[in-house]
Amino acid sequence: MHRSIETHSLGERFAGVGNPLAIGPVEPGGRLYLADVVVQRELTEEARSNPDLWAACVAGALVESELVTLAGKCGFTCGQVRQRFNCFYDTTAEAKVAKDLFIQSVNFYARKEADA
Repeated sequence: MHRSIETHSLGERFAGVGNPLAIGPVEPGGRLYLADVVVQRELTEEARSNPDLWAACVAGALVESELVTLAGKCGFTCGQVRQRFNCFYDTTAEAKVAKDLFIQSVNFYARKEADA
């Protein structure tokens, strides 16, 4: 039996990355599926403190390359982006940040290895 994990922002949940239960307990052999907003480079402090970008779920976004690393620090393996969505195309959120951030949503998968 696998548990479902609800997250609001992976970045916020991984803030306690020293604690492998930062996103909730997943038993060995369990899987993690999540959707989150990512960017391609770190946001500026100005962007991170912009209320409009917080409301659009952009200000708390992780750099995409951090997903696998952070999942690994929490005991997950095989982390990979399975699907991408350009859901911010031509929106006010996209207009407020640099184009090289390429804001997008992703579906991410990782698994917890089964005990030997």
